[in-house]
Amino acid sequence: FDLASHSSRKERLRVLEQIDSALRHQQMELYYQPKICFRTQSVNGFEALIRWNHPQKGLMTPDKFIPEMENTDLINLLTYWVLERALIDYKDWQENGINISISINISTHNLHHYRFLNEVDRIMAKYATCSPKIELEITETDIMMENGILSKLLERGFSISIDDFGTGYSSLAYLKYLPVDIIKIDKSFIGNIVEDSSDKEIVKAVIQMGHALGKKVLAEGVETEGSLELLKEMGCDYIQGYYISRPVPKEKIYEIISLYS
Repeated sequence: FDLASHSSRKERLRVLEQIDSALRHQQMELYYQPKICFRTQSVNGFEALIRWNHPQKGLMTPDKFIPEMENTDLINLLTYWVLERALIDYKDWQENGINISISINISTHNLHHYRFLNEVDRIMAKYATCSPKIELEITETDIMMENGILSKLLERGFSISIDDFGTGYSSLAYLKYLPVDIIKIDKSFIGNIVEDSSDKEIVKAVIQMGHALGKKVLAEGVETEGSLELLKEMGCDYIQGYYISRPVPKEKIYEIISLYS
């Protein structure tokens, strides 16, 4: 028996109970961050990002609570909640003349859960009439451990992107064979791209490699005009980051779309 470990486990259980309660009492909400297409200079889509309106701590970003949920069934419940909430918002936007894609994040635990496809089918069936365009973002590390489910998701009309590219295995072999549409270059390579020649060459190589393999490339974490202009010169397809917009509540997306229309 170790007192410190026991206390740590108790604290984790307490946090998980709070998260479970938050899902049941509508304390979670989605914010949306736009992705801009260089070619059309318009909004290509939005990434759905979870926020927790904590009664005591205020608005919490996912890095404050998602790690506690990984490898528990709560991560599945949260993913299903995010998918359905995103579809509800998508339907509202479509009724107001907006018809662009929404991307949501998927974890390894989701991909390996025995009911994942059934739950996804159940939720998507409820919104089939609006023909939603959904992109699933899977981290580079997680996508290496997928169990053949990606092809089944593609059959259902989803598009797949590799998130945080460059922070995991970075294997050319799986880029060739895995059914992915978009490569998202991790923000750790974008932040100093103007000053750091190594980051610049890595990003340039990833863009060229992605295009050679027939993939689109998105750079996340774009925060300065200098990095934006450099990515444009390199032929990057899409950008995402604070220079364009921070994640915003669903009502604010109309303002962002009007700025890039």
